[in-house]
Amino acid sequence: MSSRLDRSISFSIIVPVYNKAKYLRSCIESILSQSYQEFEIIAINDGSTDDSLQILNSYADSRLKVIDIPNGGVSRARNIGINSGRKDYVTFVDGDDILERDYLQTYHTLITEYNPDIIIGCLSAINPRGETHIIKSGMIPGIYSGPYFCERFIPEMFEHQGVFGFVAAKFIRRSLLRQNQFSFNHNLKLAEDLDFWSRVYLKVKSVVITDYAGYRYLTGTENSSVHLSGQQLSQLDLWLRIIRDYASNEGASRKLVLQKINGIIEAHFLELQELSPRQVKQTLHLIDKKTHALRKELKMHARGKLQNQIIGGRTLGVWAYLAARNLYHKLR
Repeated sequence: MSSRLDRSISFSIIVPVYNKAKYLRSCIESILSQSYQEFEIIAINDGSTDDSLQILNSYADSRLKVIDIPNGGVSRARNIGINSGRKDYVTFVDGDDILERDYLQTYHTLITEYNPDIIIGCLSAINPRGETHIIKSGMIPGIYSGPYFCERFIPEMFEHQGVFGFVAAKFIRRSLLRQNQFSFNHNLKLAEDLDFWSRVYLKVKSVVITDYAGYRYLTGTENSSVHLSGQQLSQLDLWLRIIRDYASNEGASRKLVLQKINGIIEAHFLELQELSPRQVKQTLHLIDKKTHALRKELKMHARGKLQNQIIGGRTLGVWAYLAARNLYHKLR
């Protein structure tokens, strides 16, 4: 049902920047040249050691606000951007990505038509060879109620490349962020985007899905994807919250999340720095404290010998498996 707005909508575009000098001019200029001009850019230089800050300061444009901070991570930078913005809707653009010229106009049209709490679009992912593929959800474009969208959240995350967890190509009403005091968890180094949106979606009343892919996401660039070890336990806490909020009832969604949790736990053990029965026992105890209420279900959905040994709490079995695995890779 349409609820057309009669006034212009303005946008706060938050751009966290860390050592993006190679791409930054293309990013900023793609925003400044938008066909729809009711916006502000809040660029947060997160302690860059290259020429990123100089590039940002070279623009004499009142629409661009530059904030220079010591390096604290992308989540902290985005939070500063959220708190500094003043426009109707908030969106995020990474410093090595590019917007099509009609990007804001397209979303302005959708907001004017539907007046949603949030809009979710598609991404044009471009690899280093220049090849493009579209990352999108499986939902038909249109407007959905918040509760219905939340029912679809888990299947969409697993079946359609996790687009609902990406920070890009989304517009959210500023008042919703302010009223609920939403912010990115700066303690997370992986999946901080998913953590943020999975909390936001629970509070939205209306969601618009569009198949427009005007956000050009460059893959394989410097600092675009940092592979960090030792982060599985933080991911475990995130997915335990997701199963509570989105998959509390038995069904396919719960099964998918249980399998994901088993995989996270297994990955944590595969990355243990100290491989000893004592360390394995301590880690098993910590995992059990976090997942005890799900032990029976996790065991039912465990895949492979290691996952079964872990969920069964078998210290010597887990240690022996990992020791044999490490020896095999050393001898290869």
